[in-house]
Amino acid sequence: MRVLALLLLAAALVVEHPHHRHRHRRGSLLAHHHNVYHHDEDREAESEAEDAESESGTPTDYLRQEIQKLSEARDDLTSRRDGNRKRFEEDENEIDRLNGEERHLEDDTAMNKEVAGVESELSVLGAEDKIYSEKKDNRSVAVESEIGNMKDIIVALKSNDTDVDTLKEGIGKEGEAFYHAANKETKQVALLEKEIKVLERKLSDAEEREDGEAGTLDSMEDIDENGSAHDLEEALGGNWKQDELEDKATQAEDALEHAFSGKTAPLARMLR
Repeated sequence: MRVLALLLLAAALVVEHPHHRHRHRRGSLLAHHHNVYHHDEDREAESEAEDAESESGTPTDYLRQEIQKLSEARDDLTSRRDGNRKRFEEDENEIDRLNGEERHLEDDTAMNKEVAGVESELSVLGAEDKIYSEKKDNRSVAVESEIGNMKDIIVALKSNDTDVDTLKEGIGKEGEAFYHAANKETKQVALLEKEIKVLERKLSDAEEREDGEAGTLDSMEDIDENGSAHDLEEALGGNWKQDELEDKATQAEDALEHAFSGKTAPLARMLR
């Protein structure tokens, strides 16, 4: 309606000022072409934006999804890293225990004390066995078995049937694998943390841009409208100003609305 009013206004001004006729036509055509061109451009841009959004969502949606995916990957690797660290620590503790056993075997003072205690108990058992044997008591059989077991204990105390060196070698290799895995996962977690922070900053910027889109579009529309009025003013000549054109255009627009609604309007008088 506004464009039509401006066109009718331009036509009336050409009639009133014949020497500006050529400039009036040119100004009207320029203004009309300007509005139509930018209107088509806006529609095309809006269509492209809608297509892009339907395919991949808004930039903020994409960034939120990426942050969620990377966060889940980080949490998974963090759990694996912590598990490998715990297993490595357990292997370290086991090696320490085996080393302690070796040191104890090499401690003659402590070993002799332990063996002496078992030998003392063997003496008691031997005396009991002698008594049961003299009396033909069947309990002597059980005591003799116990004596044999106590002798085995003395042998075990003085030596170690476990191959400590082989055990420590196997545990050491296992612990080394856990150690390297944990270190690698620590670096991977740190990298993911860095990328997540970058994406979070980008998300914050994108949210700010989205919040400001409405104001930006309104400003562009104001610029287009002012530019069209300015082009029409230049086409009509220096004696016509934008404010005067706006007032007359408003009057013409009101008259057209009345005419379309079936009411009589003094359009000719409005355009004088």
